[in-house]
Amino acid sequence: MASKLPREKGIGPADCRRLAAFRHSLRHFLAISETAAREAGITPQHHQALLAIKGAMRQEDITVGNLAEQLLLQPHRAAELVDRMVRCGLLVRTKSRTDRWFVILSPTPLDGAYQGTARCDSGRAHLGQSAQSGTFAPPARR
Repeated sequence: MASKLPREKGIGPADCRRLAAFRHSLRHFLAISETAAREAGITPQHHQALLAIKGAMRQEDITVGNLAEQLLLQPHRAAELVDRMVRCGLLVRTKSRTDRWFVILSPTPLDGAYQGTARCDSGRAHLGQSAQSGTFAPPARR
């Protein structure tokens, strides 16, 4: 049975090693981030949602649809996630001032648990630097 995945042509052993190292760095960062989120008392998915909301260019841009795009979720799954986060006291919904069909998502002061996960973000800077330089060594463990 033939694979449905496209074959990558022209990738040599050195490229494969770099891609494998980069993938390892990404996975290492995600593991640190997930652990930090759990230690702070929130789920990794809640942490990712809070990062997407707090990292928005403009706060009024964050709707359930935008969050779904950011987290690569189906809109109904993002709506369920938002429902859970509202019940937990991490988010509030506010009607848009410009379009009554849109609901804007905002973090609450109770999202202080998010602050405890900030230390994992130092790994993100390392990944950005690694991607630019072409060296994909994982960050040092703390």
